[in-house]
Amino acid sequence: MKKFVSGVLAGSLLTVSMTAGAAAVKQYLLTEAAYPIVVNGSEYKDASNPILNYEGNTYVPLAKLGDLTGVNYKWNDAAKRVEIVTSGTAPKAASSGEVGIVEIDRKGNVRDIAAAIAEIEAIERFRRENPVKLPEDPKGLVMENGKLVLYAYNRDGKYKGHFSNGKISEGWIDLGDLAKIYEAHIDYENNDIIFKDSSGGDRPKEYFRLTLPDHWKETATTSYVTKNNNVKILRETYEKGYEWADQNQLKDYYRIKVFSEPGPNDTLIDVFYKEDDKYNKTILYKMTWPKEKVKDGINVVDGLRIKGLGWSKTYNTEDLKKKNIIKSETGYEPYFNIEDLIKAGILQK
Repeated sequence: MKKFVSGVLAGSLLTVSMTAGAAAVKQYLLTEAAYPIVVNGSEYKDASNPILNYEGNTYVPLAKLGDLTGVNYKWNDAAKRVEIVTSGTAPKAASSGEVGIVEIDRKGNVRDIAAAIAEIEAIERFRRENPVKLPEDPKGLVMENGKLVLYAYNRDGKYKGHFSNGKISEGWIDLGDLAKIYEAHIDYENNDIIFKDSSGGDRPKEYFRLTLPDHWKETATTSYVTKNNNVKILRETYEKGYEWADQNQLKDYYRIKVFSEPGPNDTLIDVFYKEDDKYNKTILYKMTWPKEKVKDGINVVDGLRIKGLGWSKTYNTEDLKKKNIIKSETGYEPYFNIEDLIKAGILQK
C-alpha cells in the first residue's frame, strides 16, 4: 500500500525542504501519480495542481489540502513557516525541521506525524514507569469462605486443579488426590508408596516415593513421619467392605456363601455358611422368611435388613456382623501433611 503524504510543493516538479534559518535547497524529482486519488467517493482531478509521486510516497499540493481534507493552513510570516491546524490545534514542527507533514488515512482523516509519535512515546513511557501488576494465581493452601482449599501444582509447576474434599480443610491430603495431581499410578514396595507415570511403557517414570515407617499399622498412635522426606502422616482407620452386599459379593469379598432350602409350613430358609479347602461346610446362620407376602423395598427378617428378592436381594452388612455371619475388617489409609509435601518439593506453593 502506498503511503499518502501531504507536503509543501514549489513549482510542478520540485519540493523544497525548509529548515529554520537555512539557505540550503534540496531538489527531488517527482512524477505525476498514475493512479486515481479518491476523496469521500469523488476522484480528485486538477491539471494545474496534480498529485505527485516520489519513491512510492504520494504528495498533495498544499494549496488543495484544505479542499481535500478540510484542514486549515496558513503562512506565518513572522516565524517564516507554514502552519497546519487540525481540530483547532496548531501542530508542532517536525523534529527534522520540515513543516506541514501529515499522514492521511483511507477515510481522509489527517494525522500530524510528529504529534502522533510524541503520543506513542508518552504512552510507552507511562507503561514502563507504571507496570500493571496482575493478581497472581493462588497456590498451595488458600483460605476461602472460612475453609482451606488446595490449589495444586506438581513439582514441574503445572496447575492440576483445586481440592477441598476429605481432610484438605485440616491440611491433609490422601493418596487418591495426590495421585490425581500427578496423574500417577501407585505401586507398593515394602513400606514404599511409589508414584509412577500412568501413561504406560515397560519402565514407567517414577515421580517420587513416600516411605512409611515400619509397623505403622500396628502401633496405637495415629501420627507418623515418612522415613525419606520428613512428611508427616496421619493414619485413618476405616471399615472395609460393603454397606449392602449381594450373594456374589458375600462370596468374593467375605468368603460367605448362601443357599436357600424349604422350611416348615411352606416357608423358605436362607442358609449362610462357609467352606474350608476340603469343601467342608460350616453353617453360620439360618434365616427363615415369613410365610406372608413381603413388601417392596427393605424388609426386616430375623433382624436382618434385606433389599429385593431372589438372586437380586442384598443384605445389610452391619446386620450380618451383629449376627456374627461376617466379621468387621479394618483398613488403614495414610493422609499426608500438605505443608510438608510443599517443603519436600512434591507440591509447589
